[in-house]
Amino acid sequence: MSSRGFQRRPNRSFVALIGLVLTALLAMMIGFTTQAAALTQAVSTAGVTASAPSIAPAVVKAKKSKKKKAKKKKQAKAWNYRTLRAGNLPGWRSVFSEGFDKAAPLGTFNSTYTNFGDYPYGWKDTSKHGTYHTARTTSVGGGMLNVDMHYDASLGKYLVAALLPHMQTMRFGRFDIRMRAQAGAGYKVVPLLWPDSDQWPSGGEVDFPETDLDGSSPQAFAHFAQSSGGQNVFKSGANLARFTTYTTIWRNGLLRFLVNGHQIGKSTYAVPTTPMHWVMQMETAVHDSAPPTDSHGRVQVDWIKAYAPR
Repeated sequence: MSSRGFQRRPNRSFVALIGLVLTALLAMMIGFTTQAAALTQAVSTAGVTASAPSIAPAVVKAKKSKKKKAKKKKQAKAWNYRTLRAGNLPGWRSVFSEGFDKAAPLGTFNSTYTNFGDYPYGWKDTSKHGTYHTARTTSVGGGMLNVDMHYDASLGKYLVAALLPHMQTMRFGRFDIRMRAQAGAGYKVVPLLWPDSDQWPSGGEVDFPETDLDGSSPQAFAHFAQSSGGQNVFKSGANLARFTTYTTIWRNGLLRFLVNGHQIGKSTYAVPTTPMHWVMQMETAVHDSAPPTDSHGRVQVDWIKAYAPR
């Protein structure tokens, strides 16, 4: 038999061993590949994770700081509407400021607060039921201006008040008043801007806050400066029994009304353009009948301030 014709049968154990070795090597290669991929992923993840502590907290901290600043700014803004500001505002120059820190018993307001004028005793109010009388209605105590409108039996008259802050001639301006009032049948409040010319309605008129002291919410009235009159009316939604800051902003062609810094209305039609003066007017309600003789219209003013445009 030739040597080519003779074939040696392989040993099965040896073949199995070789198979096992190859399988093991293949498994190791697959394992290495898997581990390498896992290691790469782990390194990548570790890189992100490692860098996250240096970035994420900083971003969170920045966001918290921004929110904190915004909150403080909002609180500061809200606080500013509760307290009398010192000095000017952006775009505005302070021309009158009064916080009523000096006590003035009844009968002494005019001599104590010489920065105010008033409607003299004897003048009748709008309804003609009331008579202006500062000495018997107006006092200052506890840091507040106090006005007590009432029927005076000794005089046989309903007594009311109207105070005029002394300031420069105002042609445009900003007017802030922080006040509250108790309900009192037959009385009303109406801080207003009235034309220096006394020409009405052509000179216009601006009333804010205006309301009867019957629990109603104050409104803003922008009377048109034209011979035919007319007006825009805006509801404030404010509670007159609570201290609230009312702001009138008068610019060329624009009137804005704010409650605690929030706009409740604006008027752009026939806005007054001639000089006006500010009046803290407190009077009997405009009704056919006079108030009950036992009724009182009590008003408290925390502070007032006026600005002229820069």
